[in-house]
Amino acid sequence: MSDFFLFNFENKNIELFGIIMRTRNILYKLSKRNLHRLDISPEQSTILMVVKNSPTAPTPIQISRQLLREPHTIAINLKRMQSKELITLEQDSEWKNRIRVKLTEKGRQLCDESYAPEFFQEVFEDLNENETNQLKSILEKLLAANIKRLKTKDREDI
Repeated sequence: MSDFFLFNFENKNIELFGIIMRTRNILYKLSKRNLHRLDISPEQSTILMVVKNSPTAPTPIQISRQLLREPHTIAINLKRMQSKELITLEQDSEWKNRIRVKLTEKGRQLCDESYAPEFFQEVFEDLNENETNQLKSILEKLLAANIKRLKTKDREDI
């Protein structure tokens, strides 16, 4: 396996960052291949899950914040999903300038199909339960710390 990791840096943090990025890329490709049969992208599948699990119909900006994606990226995906009749974009009843995202029946069905447990089990089958828990804990810690850093840097740029 070590031959696969062609980059040899003196700095372990650079190596770790490279491994994380490469792992993200391969998981994205596997997800894209898995979802091809449903004619949706990994981003669209994730948006469907966010909308489905929201206590109230979310706004595009809420989806953007939840997924840590730029608003225009979410807007483009929502338009595509609307044209596929997976979601509806409806005006908020209280705030006329606010749009709410709702799943259609087709969107709900596709959401359920896109999160078939078999795919995720296969992706993580090489990890035992303890390793899975450790990985989850480490990634959550890394995510939380770097969200704080991003928010701090954003404020400094203003």
